[in-house]
Amino acid sequence: METLGQSPFVWLEFDESGQPTKADVDALKTALAAQEFGDLVVMSHGWKNTRSDAKLLYGTLWGNTHLDQERARNTLIVGVVWPAKQYATDFDQASVNGQVAQGVPQSGGPRKLSAAEMTALFDGFEDFFGDKAEATLTMAKAALVQQITNNSAKALFSAAQNLLNTMGKGFDSELDTDAKRINKATANANEAQQILASMSSPPVFKQDRNGQAQGIGDALTSLVHGTEAAVARFLNQLTYFEMKKRSGVVGGALTIRVLSGLAPKKPVRLHLVGHSFGGRLVTAAANAWKDNPSCKLFSITLLQAAYSHNGLAANVDGTPGAFHSVIGKVAGPMVVTHTHNDSACTVAYPLASRLARDIASALGGPDDKYGAMGANGPQLLPKELVVLHQSMPIKLQSAKINSILADKFIAEHNDVTNATCGQILSDVLK
Repeated sequence: METLGQSPFVWLEFDESGQPTKADVDALKTALAAQEFGDLVVMSHGWKNTRSDAKLLYGTLWGNTHLDQERARNTLIVGVVWPAKQYATDFDQASVNGQVAQGVPQSGGPRKLSAAEMTALFDGFEDFFGDKAEATLTMAKAALVQQITNNSAKALFSAAQNLLNTMGKGFDSELDTDAKRINKATANANEAQQILASMSSPPVFKQDRNGQAQGIGDALTSLVHGTEAAVARFLNQLTYFEMKKRSGVVGGALTIRVLSGLAPKKPVRLHLVGHSFGGRLVTAAANAWKDNPSCKLFSITLLQAAYSHNGLAANVDGTPGAFHSVIGKVAGPMVVTHTHNDSACTVAYPLASRLARDIASALGGPDDKYGAMGANGPQLLPKELVVLHQSMPIKLQSAKINSILADKFIAEHNDVTNATCGQILSDVLK
């Protein structure tokens, strides 16, 4: 058996449909039957991670908990691996890079994506979706030739709708909202054309503090534009949609197909830890959780989680948040780190979660209905459920959501293995 430091470690790999690898499940069950553990820690990576990336993430974070030797050996670590291939079309995020508020210009000027960039983009999309990508790519390429007309836009939206429908079940309330926008545009050629055309320009604020329209490009002039940019941004949104769905499907399967069937030698405390879309995955696992006397759901730790900051709420425009059922299930602390230093959650996520490119001046902020958990922490929850922590060190409260402002210790989206994050996880395990 592998180890992370002094702790036994097993892999648990899933395919995109949520099917776990049988050998991994067997190894986990064998480990729990052979040794008495006090804690079971399940960790999930986010997007753009390979197995080696995941091992580095898990190992570094766990090493920074600095648990004593006996405690470490009494903890079994499960490292989740799920299909989260890199698909690099987040050129808006790269240009914005967390500088929207400051208005610091980037070098260069507005430009169009080159033929080589478009070829790489199409190849990446095909690699991500497999053979099912063919029809969507055909319509995307046709839109480049025909430009953005009613017919070309409607054909692209129709192909995208079919693509998402063929990717299987697993839509939650957050995904239903996204899908309805695509379905509506598919049925209306004029709307499809208007939406796709709006993607040809950098995202635009509805108004600034003086009531004037302001584009991100006004401050950051290296953003791309044109038909190529519109097609690229649309394909990027489809991958975000699929990553949201895939993380939810795998998270639900983690509980239903694996955790609910565990029979440890003695009862254990279960801790779920997720980064980025892995935060969505472990929240989905908790959402599907049912009481288990031999495996108690004790804690959830979300490090810069990439899902809606309204996901835990009871009422979001008349509908429960996708993961509202998590509330009340966790015996110990639930922890959420958040910071606007994280441009992936503050900029890329809200941009990729909307079709129309006109956005409120509070892009990615707590008032943006498309904002991310990793940017703002949980929103629309009763005050008695949430404990706000403005800085470290903190005293975690059990049966509460501990929302931690991470401005001082998380510099960007992947900066979640540092000593402070390790200390948070150590505190969770107490």
